[in-house]
Amino acid sequence: MKKGKIIFKAVLFIAIFCVLFSAANSILKRKALVGAWNTTVKIGGLANEPKDSIDVMFFGSSHMYCSINPLELYQKTGITSYVYAVQQQPIWASYYYIIEALKYQSPKLVVLEMYTANYTEEYTSEEVNFSSTDEIGFSKNKIDLIQAMVPKEERKNHYIEFLKYHTRWKELTKDDFNLNYKELTDPNRGFVLLETSQPVVLNAEEVTETAQLYEKNLEYLDKIIALSEEKGFDLLFLGSPYQMDEEQKKVFAAVDQYADQNGIPFLDYNHYYEELGLDPQTDYYDKGHVNYKGAKKVTDHFADYLSQNYELEDHRGQAEYQDWQEDYESYTAYIKELEAK
Repeated sequence: MKKGKIIFKAVLFIAIFCVLFSAANSILKRKALVGAWNTTVKIGGLANEPKDSIDVMFFGSSHMYCSINPLELYQKTGITSYVYAVQQQPIWASYYYIIEALKYQSPKLVVLEMYTANYTEEYTSEEVNFSSTDEIGFSKNKIDLIQAMVPKEERKNHYIEFLKYHTRWKELTKDDFNLNYKELTDPNRGFVLLETSQPVVLNAEEVTETAQLYEKNLEYLDKIIALSEEKGFDLLFLGSPYQMDEEQKKVFAAVDQYADQNGIPFLDYNHYYEELGLDPQTDYYDKGHVNYKGAKKVTDHFADYLSQNYELEDHRGQAEYQDWQEDYESYTAYIKELEAK
């Protein structure tokens, strides 16, 4: 009997410790809850969307999250979508993000933006590793993500986030103690609204050579294709329009070759500058990213592409998707105010 009480107390102590430790970790961890780059809400918010309500999922780096606007796509087609992307997300991280998204959604189409096919290093920077791993809930998938992204000697800080954030107590504000952020959804469905513009120089000249894709990129592209076959979703590669140099064009030429060999469509918007009507003076946030004006032009074209090549349901007018219409109206009202300034 005495032994049973000891075991009970030990289990109770461990349970209380885990609850308190989890709460402390949630309070101390770095959060991005407001502004255009509210990554905590955009990544965590997918789990709070109605289950299996998203038809198209987008993955990739910042090139992805600023190029397609799910609200504009819904308004034009009634197709629901979500951008599940963080800055400089390498292809191997996208693979684990797809696995994570499949816990909550059963998309008919997965779109993978290919900017990070340019990567040639096994691991990305510490900042990118943090932004890619922090918002994913602890699970085997997160462990696999960390092992793919983070050098072995740094992984403990990602397995146990308290180790890297325990000194943040000096920076805490009252917002850090409000854990309701875990229940939030992102009205923009992962889209990052970039407001300002910067002139860029677009070069539509084609290249005749192809680069050699980094072995780790090829490994995870193969894994993504295998996952699409296993889970039954269509796969589409996408190239966001940006100011490319010759070497980057060679990488995209190699992606095009790989896609063709594997029967995957590759929609490279760097071949559609004129068709999109992109204005290099007004439609870019910087040389790597379109702003909200450019995103609307890309999204309009992509909406037509989806309508012509896929059979996806139009949810407009369905009561359970009324929040999409409301969020679109709020978005357009914000844009009107922005452009009236």
